[in-house]
Amino acid sequence: MRLYTHTNSLRNGKGITLVALIVTIVVLLILAGVSINLVLGENGLITQAKEAREQTKTAEVNEKTQMGSASDFISEAVNNTELPQTNETKPYMPGDGFTKVEDTNLANGLTIQDSDGNQYVWVEVPKTVTVYPTAGLHITEFNTETYTKIEDDLHQYTMSYRKENKDTETGNKDEYAEDTTDGWFKNAEEYNQQKYKMLKGIYQNGGFWVGRYEVGIDQIRATRTDITTITNINIKENKYPCGYLKRTEAKILAEKFEYGKYKGSLMLGVQWDLILAFIHEKENVSNDVINKDCSTIGNCPASEIKINRGKFARHGNLERWYNYDENLDGIVINKIKKAQKAVESTIILTTGATDIGKTMNIYDICGNAWEWTLEKSIKEEYPCVYRGGVSEYNTPASYRSYHSTSPSGYDIGFRIVLY
Repeated sequence: MRLYTHTNSLRNGKGITLVALIVTIVVLLILAGVSINLVLGENGLITQAKEAREQTKTAEVNEKTQMGSASDFISEAVNNTELPQTNETKPYMPGDGFTKVEDTNLANGLTIQDSDGNQYVWVEVPKTVTVYPTAGLHITEFNTETYTKIEDDLHQYTMSYRKENKDTETGNKDEYAEDTTDGWFKNAEEYNQQKYKMLKGIYQNGGFWVGRYEVGIDQIRATRTDITTITNINIKENKYPCGYLKRTEAKILAEKFEYGKYKGSLMLGVQWDLILAFIHEKENVSNDVINKDCSTIGNCPASEIKINRGKFARHGNLERWYNYDENLDGIVINKIKKAQKAVESTIILTTGATDIGKTMNIYDICGNAWEWTLEKSIKEEYPCVYRGGVSEYNTPASYRSYHSTSPSGYDIGFRIVLY
């Protein structure tokens, strides 16, 4: 009897052990499944580790970007401390290597120069309700509608210089004019992108930079040649005006001036008008002078001017240039260019050769050479607009002249703005 009981007990013990083993195995399998899922599942540890690694990399990139932006901001802020600013206008350094030209300021024409000596003058466009009655002073989101308001306000602000005659507003516009020449804008969208960037800069900064001089070159350009032969274009004193250019060629050369995120461009028609408003407001040049007779502020036939430096040539004969202190057939006597009536008795000067042509530190905005712009003419057959009142005619600074896309002239050069 005892033997039977003992055997039965062993059987029962063995049965209990098997159940426990099975339960244990099942539990272990469940735990293994949970563990595997925790490690390898969609939101498992490995996945999370990978995501954490990617997030760390992204954070490092963002940190470097932010540090770079902060460095740029700090660098720009440090550079701009050299420049005077007001609530209405905030000049900025366009890039590394720029310095402020000594003795220039907002009152007399703030001027900077790059490391190569090219010089630019700050044209104030005050950010005030007087200038922007429609756009206002608090635009933060820029779109087609806000750009239109800015442009319309600037046109109204410069209306005195936008009239074909006393009573009629000009039909010329800063808009795309079709031109198949290589180097011109491909379409209206590309043109507007550049125009809008210019307008945004004017609005946000209360002004823009313009070349102090007409773009010049070191070598005499007496005939038309391919623009690839033109080297060392610059914005300096005592250089030969860069003529014999089609409008598109002038655009291509203007874009060679690059300073990181800023580059050169021909100016919009409204920018030319803003320069005229600038010299009217800051130097008290009357609108009668700007719109009717530039003889007191530029090299034109009716002016009698003192040539201070550089060289001059008779109009239409650019192969022969005279030093500023040479005499020429009763036209130039003892460094004085006499008032003339005949076209053949007028002269063209190297850049900055006379101080009579300087207004707010900008030379030859009236007289000397014509200058190409991005403005579209109201005349379909002559879509290109150039400005400046060339010296062989008594045309004022606000005058617009027109050309087709193909011709060029020895007396049509260009001036650049930065955008």
